[in-house]
Amino acid sequence: YRAENRGLDALARDLAHAPESILQRVTELAMELCHVATAGISLIEQDEGQTVFRWRALAGVFAAHLGSMTPRDFSPCGIVVDRRQAQLVSMPERYYSYLAVQPPVVECLLLPFFVAGEAKGTLSIMAHDEQRKFDAEDVRVLRSLAEFTSAAYQVKEALATVVRKQAELERSNRELEHF
Repeated sequence: YRAENRGLDALARDLAHAPESILQRVTELAMELCHVATAGISLIEQDEGQTVFRWRALAGVFAAHLGSMTPRDFSPCGIVVDRRQAQLVSMPERYYSYLAVQPPVVECLLLPFFVAGEAKGTLSIMAHDEQRKFDAEDVRVLRSLAEFTSAAYQVKEALATVVRKQAELERSNRELEHF
């Protein structure tokens, strides 16, 4: 609990000072607290008319896959969001051939996160070692981090809206100056 408290305290400070990197910091803390080799946050997005999960934060073994996507309707992330609860998937490549990667994922624990009841994405940890099996404590830690992820997502979206509105206002001001 001490490590978790220190980690959440550090995340709160990071959220205040560097909100643009907060999702990555959450994944790094998930890796550390759950003693896994991979963690990630995927967000529900639209891509060419398709609903997908895009990996917006990845830490560990699969960090190079940052930005990659999985289909909404055929992925463990989709199941987690549909069921609105934690899901444990053993050997996910058996069900999703596109997850046949090296090193193979032995177990994947995923939790959805929501804003005002609407699913926004998932937080995942992955074990690549046959000896590492997830348990109730991993679910508890991930649930806590998923709640933080929801808050961090809202802050990031609010800041993005402010930046967008500020740019629109500046553009309008420049146009008015030309008249």
